[in-house]
Amino acid sequence: MSALSDLRDKLGRSKPYREAFAASVIKRLLPAQIRVLRRQRGWSQAQLAKESNLTQGAISRAEDPEYGNLTVNTLVRVAAGFDCAYIGRFVPFSELGRWYSMLSDERQLEVQSFDKDLGFVEHKQMGIASTISAGVIRVGGIGFGSSRPRHAQVRGNVIKLPTRSEAMNTRSYQHARRKKRTTVTAATA
Repeated sequence: MSALSDLRDKLGRSKPYREAFAASVIKRLLPAQIRVLRRQRGWSQAQLAKESNLTQGAISRAEDPEYGNLTVNTLVRVAAGFDCAYIGRFVPFSELGRWYSMLSDERQLEVQSFDKDLGFVEHKQMGIASTISAGVIRVGGIGFGSSRPRHAQVRGNVIKLPTRSEAMNTRSYQHARRKKRTTVTAATA
């Protein structure tokens, strides 16, 4: 039996069990990630406190898995100290289970600060490096297949994505506008 299906069976026991599991994962992994990010940067708790505009005691509590009372405001300030983002969102238990089962070592909790984040600049997809800037994707290879964006123009190794105004001038958008005008005109007659 796989770890994920075993977890599914355990979570299927009862709603209180699922609630306790989710709380346990969050209360353990958020403090662990804060500690991992601090160590990744080579910072002391005092340095993180300074960068986050918090006290060293607040950082100590944030790294303590037994504390369990982290506020969203504290998490947002800690993220700002690391120059990264904190997102808290609601997910199905299957997503929590996949995320939890994929964490085999602490390095998977590391996050780059904004100045080292290449997510806006470089994307690796199917082994092809691409760069995005000003609505243009430059790709260091050929072979888009069906992954090419709809209504995009391809010239050599450059894909030009439509601007918002260009996208609004597509036939489907114009057809919807004509249909809406016709409906309004018919209703007022």
